[in-house]
Amino acid sequence: MILESEVATFVVLRGESADEVAAAAKERISLDRARRRLIVPGDDAYPSSTQIRAWVAAHPGAAAVILTPSGAVSDVFDKSRATSAAWIEDAFVRALRPDYT
Repeated sequence: MILESEVATFVVLRGESADEVAAAAKERISLDRARRRLIVPGDDAYPSSTQIRAWVAAHPGAAAVILTPSGAVSDVFDKSRATSAAWIEDAFVRALRPDYT
């Protein structure tokens, strides 16, 4: 059984490319649904506006944020990386490494 503490999260930020980013992430998440989660704007689990503003302020042009199982930011992607299967896969692998949590 996979615990919530073993799940990495891909958060899609609001914006023109949100649907495209979410579609790319869904494809990679389907490879390991037990350890990968997708949160899109409108989801109940979507981070607070304060948290989103902080991420965007620190990373202008951000389209997605990848969180470790502990909730720490592992990576922040612009649209080009957030729609790349290779970058998404790498982000999940790194976010799930024990030394990131």
